Amino acid sequence: MPRRVGICNNRRVGGCCVNLAAGVKVGTRYRLVAPLGDGAMGTVWRAYDNELEIEVALKLLKNAAGDRNTLLASFAKEAELAARMHSPNVVRVLDRGVDDHGLPYISYELLEGDELGERLTREGRLSLAICAAIIVQACRGLARAHGVGVVHQDIKPENIFICQDDEGRPVVKLIDFGIAQLRRPTSSPTARDAIGGTLEYMAPEVLLDGTTPDARSDLYALGVVAYECFTGRVPYRGDTLGQVLLSHAQTPPDPPSQLRAVKDGLGAALDAWFTRAIHRDPAQRFQSAKEMAEAFVQVHRPKTAHAPTSAEQTARSPSTPPPREMRASFPSLSEIDLTEKAPSTRPRARTSSAYSVISDPSELRPREPAKKKRP
Repeated sequence: MPRRVGICNNRRVGGCCVNLAAGVKVGTRYRLVAPLGDGAMGTVWRAYDNELEIEVALKLLKNAAGDRNTLLASFAKEAELAARMHSPNVVRVLDRGVDDHGLPYISYELLEGDELGERLTREGRLSLAICAAIIVQACRGLARAHGVGVVHQDIKPENIFICQDDEGRPVVKLIDFGIAQLRRPTSSPTARDAIGGTLEYMAPEVLLDGTTPDARSDLYALGVVAYECFTGRVPYRGDTLGQVLLSHAQTPPDPPSQLRAVKDGLGAALDAWFTRAIHRDPAQRFQSAKEMAEAFVQVHRPKTAHAPTSAEQTARSPSTPPPREMRASFPSLSEIDLTEKAPSTRPRARTSSAYSVISDPSELRPREPAKKKRP
């Protein structure tokens, strides 16, 4: 029997039993409209905000197993960390609090569109232009997060959302900072903190060595996402959990150019980018999201960058903006049509050992299916 996603009719909070259903009020500000899905710690509802007079995505703390004080602290941390990142490529926190029944909530902007995971399930793989737009915009979100010391720890297709801005332009947003961590400069790089993430996208130093995730771990995960977008499969696969771990440790991934034809002689440059993006050694990877994005743009548009000639400089008036390739060093590809389809697609290939790591590599649970319209 199909599971009714995101519906929890009876939620025990403290000593009270709260009935969650369409029309139920959360505090004096919110009215539940419809369930949207489940996150790592919360149930997400479409809700109406009576103060802002808009619909929002309201995340309510799950009645999960574990110490309630720890869950409350983690839930509050999610809101705090997400609120630190003022970026068009990170889902926006609007409000947070606790209602009269003691039910904690976080109000996010309501996103209308698709999770990248849903897009890959439908189309199998994406064109190089769409991959470039997704990578660049996701890197912009990560650059902001890393700039304030936040490590997402669970970058994967289901946590990358494709929507539109107010002018109809495609926008990529990072969502679900439920297991994100704040890494201070004084933090030990090998401290054994609680580990979270999804197996196929976890960096090998985190998955196999137990090293604390840092910004380079997020970039590795994004590299795996990019590999999946372009080839239709993750780089490390297996029929069992053990095979996936062994693949991480011993088997180099197939070069993308061997899995999919690449035009214009880009194969070698594209393979080199992926080799660095998902390198086992963190020191050999891209060291910042900005560097990662710029490198992919150079692969995608290797022949466009050029120094302007004297005639071009003379002909261009001071009010004329410079060519796209000569603009600010951090690229922006939001003009690329994210509705474009790859010329050849196939169903998304998923490893049968699809697990999510909760707090330690030995504690695994099945991955949840993708949901629409959630923060």
